[in-house]
Amino acid sequence: MVERPSGSESTLFEKIAEFIQELIDKITGRTREDLSQLRDDVESGNSTAEEVVAEAEAIAETAEVEGDLANLDRAFIFGASHSVGVNQHAPHGIGWGGNPTSRFLSELPAILSSIEQDEPQITHVVMMGTVNNVWGSDDPSRIDRAIEDYEEMVDMITGAGKTPVITTVINITGEDPEKVARVQALNERIREFAARERVTLVDLEHQYTTRGLHPGSSGYREMAEHISSAVS
Repeated sequence: MVERPSGSESTLFEKIAEFIQELIDKITGRTREDLSQLRDDVESGNSTAEEVVAEAEAIAETAEVEGDLANLDRAFIFGASHSVGVNQHAPHGIGWGGNPTSRFLSELPAILSSIEQDEPQITHVVMMGTVNNVWGSDDPSRIDRAIEDYEEMVDMITGAGKTPVITTVINITGEDPEKVARVQALNERIREFAARERVTLVDLEHQYTTRGLHPGSSGYREMAEHISSAVS
């Protein structure tokens, strides 16, 4: 938590502006816009010190919560349905529910081109693990194909000057044990791949457990927090 500004009246406005800027640096979204306006009001003298302090303190709790996701302003997250859920809490990303890694690979050139043109602040591109390569088939070659797709995507991302990040699939309970075992096997291969290629790994399987394939909003929020922690 940023400390409340204090000091003599002659320096109070300067301290308030610094206080607000520290809050702005922690957060994204609407609250960031509101605080930016407050800072401008302070610098222009349109609000009294007391008004600004009161309003800043009223949204400080929101700023702290959103601060857990602040790094996601520099990340683009893509994948299948889990990516759709996580992107409810992240400003940049896309997801294609029900699709395997081959779809992600085919879409990646356009994604990287869009990032270069429209979102130059993006430094990390996050590939979310998906069950869709293995959920409907016990063919082991589907795991091999997923890893091959990730290898190509990592090459494309690094070639674009961005840092690749990969996640495992979350720990799933309450589903067909054979299907869950295939997802676990995929996750192990993702870990091996990340270690071999020195790709940043967010091991969601060891960080979040859900009953069924899809967690609720709070679960996606927690997943987003883990991803944000990896983006540095």
